Amino acid sequence: IVEAHPECLNAKESSFKRLPIHVACIFAAPVDVIEYLAKEYVAGTLEPDTLGRLPMHYACSSASVDVVLTLLRVNSASVACRDCNGWLPLHVAVRSGASTEVVREMVRVCPSAVMIKTKKSSTVLSLAKKAQTKNRKEVIEMLKCAVAKRIIKDKMILRGGLPTYKIM
Repeated sequence: IVEAHPECLNAKESSFKRLPIHVACIFAAPVDVIEYLAKEYVAGTLEPDTLGRLPMHYACSSASVDVVLTLLRVNSASVACRDCNGWLPLHVAVRSGASTEVVREMVRVCPSAVMIKTKKSSTVLSLAKKAQTKNRKEVIEMLKCAVAKRIIKDKMILRGGLPTYKIM
């Protein structure tokens, strides 16, 4: 279909203005399908629907670890994009019970995400504490460490930068 009609990659459905890659992520399409769509139309990975959600937001709530990691490889900038409610994909991942591996990789790509609040002032950590997921405790501990590292780094920056060491 795409070979005959390449324009279909950026065709949006009428109600929520979603691209094929959004729909594929919503319905947890296989990783090879998502990877194909993402690579053929990279700009689509940063294209919001009417809710301000990117394919990554949907992948974080319903897709496999491989799909999320593939989207991160194709366009890691999607991790830092908020939807209309101020949710980053990391907020969605934590609330939806994404694997610890997904959460860890998203924090690695965008460490400041752990400090971002939604429009209702929820942090990633507060959402993790409310989540009823099997990996809840592990995710909470990882996020606590990430928050602590971010606070330390921010304080050092406010004081004039990271310490420098003289090599002898």
